[in-house]
Amino acid sequence: MAVQIYFPDYAAFSEEVALDGNVFVLGLRWNTREKCWSMSISNREGNLIVSGIKLVVNFNVVAQYQSRSIPQGLMAIVDTAMETMTDRIARRDMYENRKLAFIFTPQSELS
Repeated sequence: MAVQIYFPDYAAFSEEVALDGNVFVLGLRWNTREKCWSMSISNREGNLIVSGIKLVVNFNVVAQYQSRSIPQGLMAIVDTAMETMTDRIARRDMYENRKLAFIFTPQSELS
């Protein structure tokens, strides 16, 4: 089942989510200098698996890390309004404007 990860009105936060049968902690942070969201993934115990993943629109942000202990599947920012013509994400696009959604779909549902 696809999971949507919701962004609160914070420049940095962490969210514990169940993905592909395992619990992960996603750390999300707005980088004001680069004007982008970045993500880290840790296991439930807080051990860092991967960090510094830049979030962009319509791109599987975990595809290059499939050999690590991360959720297997598609994790992407999706343009729900079908109007974002860039891969850049403004800070408030994820919660205030709700133009974009952060979705995880397990590998088993993609086949």
